[in-house]
Amino acid sequence: MRTICASCGALLRGEGEEAGSTELVSHGLCPDCARHFLAVMGIPLDDYLEGLGEPVIMLSRDGRIGALNSAAAALLGRPPEVVRGLFCGDVFECEHALLEEGCGRTVHCSGCTIRRLVRDTWRTGRTHAGVGATLRHQDPEVGRIAMRIGTELRGGVVFLTLEDLRVESVDDGSNRDRKEGLT
Repeated sequence: MRTICASCGALLRGEGEEAGSTELVSHGLCPDCARHFLAVMGIPLDDYLEGLGEPVIMLSRDGRIGALNSAAAALLGRPPEVVRGLFCGDVFECEHALLEEGCGRTVHCSGCTIRRLVRDTWRTGRTHAGVGATLRHQDPEVGRIAMRIGTELRGGVVFLTLEDLRVESVDDGSNRDRKEGLT
């Protein structure tokens, strides 16, 4: 398994990627980016994330989860060490993430609101708030996941804020606020 910096992409552990490699990748922060984040924000990343209070996920340039606070982990129903390095579609259990190409690489992904917002924030530095996004859950019995999200570039990394998350059941069309994990 390789570990790369979620901010700059530098290789932290393991060997370089070979073409067509299916090797697992994890994310962290290299010492330079960690120092930069500490200098810009004034506190360690984990302390900063916990201090935000709302569910927040830090994303790498390729859309993988680099870090998240306990509020986001609780909402997703998975500990941080399980979701680190995964794409959002894998964590939110998007049905398209199950396709052979995987999250972010299918024909459906070009219209993904989460992906578009994160890319726009990386590219322009623009902050987004209260944007509606839905995805079809991998389990047809569950239906859809509807959410309101925001993105912001802080300290050289993009933060995805989960402002609201609901599971919309297909059986009766009811909406349930999600107060516990997705799974």
